[in-house]
Order: sequence, then C-alpha cells, then structure tokens
Amino acid sequence: MTTSTFLKSPALQQFCHDNNAFTLADVHQSLNNTDRVTAIIQRQKLLHFPEGQHYNGVAFEMQINPQIKEYIQAKYQDDSEFMLICALKEQLELLLTLKSFEVDMSYKRLKAAKLNEVVFTTYLPNHGKIITLVRVFTNQESPIGYYRLFKRVFQVIANVTGQSVCFWHIHQEGFQGIICDMDNKQTSGLGKYLYELDPSRTTEEHLRSTIVFCQVHFHRNIVKAVGNHPNQQGVRQRMAGLLTCKCMDDYYKLLDLLQAHETDNADNVFHWAQHKRDPVIAAGLNKHCSLIPSEHWDFIRNSTNTAEQTHNKSYAFGRQQLLLPAVKSAWILDKRDIQQYLGRETFSIFHANRTTNMETHYLRHMQRDCKYYISI
Repeated sequence: MTTSTFLKSPALQQFCHDNNAFTLADVHQSLNNTDRVTAIIQRQKLLHFPEGQHYNGVAFEMQINPQIKEYIQAKYQDDSEFMLICALKEQLELLLTLKSFEVDMSYKRLKAAKLNEVVFTTYLPNHGKIITLVRVFTNQESPIGYYRLFKRVFQVIANVTGQSVCFWHIHQEGFQGIICDMDNKQTSGLGKYLYELDPSRTTEEHLRSTIVFCQVHFHRNIVKAVGNHPNQQGVRQRMAGLLTCKCMDDYYKLLDLLQAHETDNADNVFHWAQHKRDPVIAAGLNKHCSLIPSEHWDFIRNSTNTAEQTHNKSYAFGRQQLLLPAVKSAWILDKRDIQQYLGRETFSIFHANRTTNMETHYLRHMQRDCKYYISI
C-alpha cells in the first residue's frame, strides 16, 4: 500500500465517518502532514513484512503461512535466476486430464525489473469457465529459461500427482497440443525439453507435432505489418488466407504470391511472409502444415484468450505488484477457480447463473450495442 492508495481507500473513509470527520486533518491536525502518514504506513509494513515483500518475503511467508507453503510447489533462486512455481494439487490433477492448454506471459503483473508471470490456462466448455492451472513467476525470458520452466513445471506435476506427463506424438496419450504466441524463445525452450524426452525426433518435428499458434496474435501482427486503413483490407485478407490454405503447397504458394505482388508496404509484407516460411511457424498456423492429426487439431483452441483473461482477472488486485502480494492474490484467484470447478463437478453448482437461452443471449448482445453507441 502507498500513501496515495491509502488516502483513497474505503477503510479511511469509514474511519473518518466513525470519527465524525471528512478528512484526516479533521481527526487530528498532525495528520495534515502526509509525510507523517507515509511514516506510519512504512512502520506497519516493517511490522507485517519483516523480510520485505520480494524474494525473502516470500520465503518468510512460506514459513508462517501453511496455505502459501502448500501453494508454492517449487522455488529456484541463485545469483542470476529466480523461478517460483505456484499451483494447487487440484489444479495439477485437472491439467493432467486435458488434451491441450494455453501458455502466455504477462509483463504488467509485477513491479520488479525483469520479473514476469507465465500462466498455463484452459477453457472448460462444459462449465463455461476459464480456469488457471499453473502460475510461474520468473525473471527468465530466454530459450534456456523457458526450457527450465517447462521441465520444472512438468516435473512438479509428476511429483505432486504421482503421474507422468505424456505427449500424444511421443506416448500415444496425454497432451495433443499446446497453444502459445509466436514467441521464438518460448517454442525453442519447449522444443529443447521435448527433444530431451525423445531424441529420436528432431526439435522441429517435436514442435510441429505439438504447437498451435494464437490466431488473435496472428491477425494483430498483420495489422502491425500493413496498418488498419480500409485501403489495406484486401492485403490483410490475402495475408490471413494462410490460415485457410487447403494444403502445404498452397500455403507456400500464397507466400510466394504475397512476396512477388504486394507493392504497398512491400518491405513489411516481404519480411512478414518470410517469417511465416519457417516450418514451425507454418505448422502452428495451418493444420495442413502441422504434424498434429487433423482430428486433434480441429478440437484444439486456436487462441490464448483464456490466458489473457487470466491476466486481466489478476489486474483486479493491481498492476505492477510486489512479488509477495502477487503470490497472495494469485492464491485467492486460483483457490476460487478450483472451488468453483469442484463445486460444479461434485454438486452441480454453477459458478454463475447465466442462461443459455438464445433469446436472452440476443437481447444481451443488443444491450451491449446500446451501451457502445451511448459511450461514443
């Protein structure tokens, strides 16, 4: 908490109300000095967090808080690396039952330099619910960092559940796909881990048998390359056509045509198309370039929207949080998620009372349109 957030807090308003005052100065003149308020807040922080709210604070919290100790499954720290793997046992057990999941990194969650949050998430259609499966707080964003992340997360899953993590293309059971962004560091790290599991296949073969890329980010990259002007609608549609090519030959033929004939933003289109020639990129975008069986591909989600929604839920507790408050708020969110999931599974209690009636959906959609037009 900062002085600014304290002065805006409902608790302060209630305190003033209880003392028949409107401001702190009305309570006592000495509180007119904000430095005095800041000093009081700092004193309370030292009393409540004797080891601070960063790495040492988390280690101290694990000693005194059994819930956080149970939630933090693994902690790695040396002079250059920090990694905290957080999940409840029930989350890991649920993850093992899935055929695919999404991975995404948030750069806005934590205040510390180079410290970010990676989440594993999924959407449960039978529940109509997005659920978080694993959170990793790490300062590593390199291929080797992601390799360690995947290896450690999957090892934690095996240790906690007593079941090995399997991949369909290797074990003929387990995960059929992993949805992620076109982040070369992320895919390289995953490829290195999969190659370690099965050296009989190349890293490229492993990735082409596993990766599905987020199409939302794909379309954003098109807009980034050629702009969002109506005059560019045609080229945007032609670039997006890579997703619907009916065979691998058509995919690469379309890339040839884009590089040969697009004159507006020619350099941007050329480099964009060149990037999409990579066999791993092609496999993640179009099922006819992928080694994932077609019947599996069709049932795998093609966006990381659930991961982005998970980040947005976390932001309700604030952005740029210190590590310890971020871990505590993550525990609250994940505990609620898994309780809602188990409540539905065990007692058939829905986490929300939204109807599936078509007329209600239609009227709700019209209502959103009205709000949009009023706002503009």
